[in-house]
Amino acid sequence: MDNALEFLLEQAKDNEQQAVLALNKARAELEDYYHQVRQIEQYRLDYCNQSYREDRLVLRQANMVT
Repeated sequence: MDNALEFLLEQAKDNEQQAVLALNKARAELEDYYHQVRQIEQYRLDYCNQSYREDRLVLRQANMVT
């Protein structure tokens, strides 16, 4: 009986450890995902700002010519 309880306890500990490892891996993957989203959003913002500045420059140059 003691051996069965020890076996079940050891199995429960192993399952808990596997769950902790899976949770840590999922947390790391989620953090990586959010980091990628931040990078994409920054790229989009930079692109829009650059495009806006270029458009304003073109308009200024066009106004100078006319």
